Amino acid sequence: MGNGEERARRVPPLAFTIHHSLFTIYYLLFFALAFGSPNEQDVPLPSGELEAIAAARQAVRDGPPSAKAYLSLGVALVRVGDNDGALEALGEAVRLDPAEGQAWYLKGLIEARRSMWAPAGQDFKQAVQAQPTLVEARIEWADMLRRTGDFAGAGEELNKALEQDPQSPLAIYDLGLVQLAQGNLAEAAQKFRQATVLQPALLEAQQSLGDALLLQHDWAGAASAYQQVMARQPASLECANGLATALRHLGDRAPAAAAYETAHQLTLQKIQRQRAEIDNGRALNLWQAGKTPEALAALNEAVQDDPAYPEAHYNLGRLYQDQGKVNEAIAQFQEALHYRARYPEAVNKLGEAYLSLGRTDEAVKAFRTAQTMRRGFAPAYLNLGRALNKLGSSREAEQQFRAALALAPNTAAAHIELGLIFVRSDGSVSPRAGAELAEGLRLDPGLRSMIPERWREQLP
Repeated sequence: MGNGEERARRVPPLAFTIHHSLFTIYYLLFFALAFGSPNEQDVPLPSGELEAIAAARQAVRDGPPSAKAYLSLGVALVRVGDNDGALEALGEAVRLDPAEGQAWYLKGLIEARRSMWAPAGQDFKQAVQAQPTLVEARIEWADMLRRTGDFAGAGEELNKALEQDPQSPLAIYDLGLVQLAQGNLAEAAQKFRQATVLQPALLEAQQSLGDALLLQHDWAGAASAYQQVMARQPASLECANGLATALRHLGDRAPAAAAYETAHQLTLQKIQRQRAEIDNGRALNLWQAGKTPEALAALNEAVQDDPAYPEAHYNLGRLYQDQGKVNEAIAQFQEALHYRARYPEAVNKLGEAYLSLGRTDEAVKAFRTAQTMRRGFAPAYLNLGRALNKLGSSREAEQQFRAALALAPNTAAAHIELGLIFVRSDGSVSPRAGAELAEGLRLDPGLRSMIPERWREQLP
């Protein structure tokens, strides 16, 4: 794996190699909820998980400061897909106790998933130093060493990992990558075969096997390896090109031509996506600088570059929404969802647009959908509470505001919305209402206008 995209693809299989019983369930849930398994994601957030987050936050607040408390909070947040919150909690855990190997490792995994290679590498190294028996961290640290050209160091770490877990497919696969980088093609191919036997779902090993066989001029073997990958990942440009090369050498001209055409089309798509990404990034920069017309033009260019790029549609929708062009915004959010069905931010924004038009039932449905897509997505809970309030369902609205605060305690608007519910329920600015309203204003004084003047006057 020579680039960030390949590196990111290999992260999920780690869930299958964890053997530390105390943390296995958390890591399995981490990868299932945050990175994969749609079947497990498409369910509401159980109250038990909210309670676990609330309990972890309470333990942190009660003190004294404890690395274990922050690790528990990080794990609880990771289970609901709140990786930003988890990263912050895990950072505090390792600050309090640099010997907390599990926290270093989990922090590194989140950063690696975001292509933050340098901090991830340091985290994996720290995890190994703190907990030498943590095989998964050693494998990840070895991979970082290989990527920087330290093949001897990578091989040493991987062999240590295999002493602890001789059947680790990732350690074996990474040893194959070390051998491949050093030109030891036969040894590399042997490792890749072994890894694919141990873990057939590790398609990167199958692709690397094709690469090694291609370099050995084993055209038939390489073609077979690439075909197995493309059966499950038909959009793999590297495999399409490798397959075409192998088939050409085998004299299979028609299949080779088809494979070259596939590689050509995938290359064009990649170029289109890169152009769209550049224009999208340029638009966001212009928008942040207050140059809205220029940002709008850049986003339209991004959509023209690659009409299937969901982020451009999403950001175009946000810009239209900011300008009060709600129907145009809805159309763009729907386009974003057409190209990426699981896009909680777009669903949440779609709900906001419906709510602004008075289409409250549709808004409720959208917010509930966003919650199932990302179970720790606090804005969807805040917005659902607001929509339910409009429908007169104050009890369920209160539950949603409490959920938003369990997930993100510093959400000022949720404190104020909850305080207003208490005011209406209690008939006055009661102590509990005043506490919530005061906290909301402490966090964001600019939200004072949310509170009706007759109640605002009763606040301290």
